[in-house]
Amino acid sequence: VPGLSGYASAAPILFEGFVRSGLAAVPLPGQPAGVTRPRRDDLPVTLARFGSGADGLVQATPTEPAPTIIFPPDGAHVDLGATAADATPLVLKLQGGRAPFRWLANGKPLVGLDRRRTATWQPDGAGYSTLTVIDAAGRAASVKVFVE
Repeated sequence: VPGLSGYASAAPILFEGFVRSGLAAVPLPGQPAGVTRPRRDDLPVTLARFGSGADGLVQATPTEPAPTIIFPPDGAHVDLGATAADATPLVLKLQGGRAPFRWLANGKPLVGLDRRRTATWQPDGAGYSTLTVIDAAGRAASVKVFVE
């Protein structure tokens, strides 16, 4: 079914099932005796992905570079025939970052979250525009373009 997803459909049913079961929540058992807890610095690079926050909870740290808009480049003048009735959409490309991505054109969001590193944008007219992409970690990149 288009638009149906697990967090919107299956998760509420699962949670309601747990509530109706009448079983009490049981905390997880503690650390077994004799188990050592290595410091983060002692771990190999592949295992040292998570770090503790100020509240003691484990938080993921982004390992990939921040997003960068590679097309159009900052300051580009793009001729899309914006004054014509059948203007061409502009293809947007990014590099780096963590999916999903949210694209903004002049502060207004484009369609929705997207996992692809390309998108298209149909400008509403000629002039300067600011294009921004925000990744899942909250990091952003922006470029200013002039649409003709």
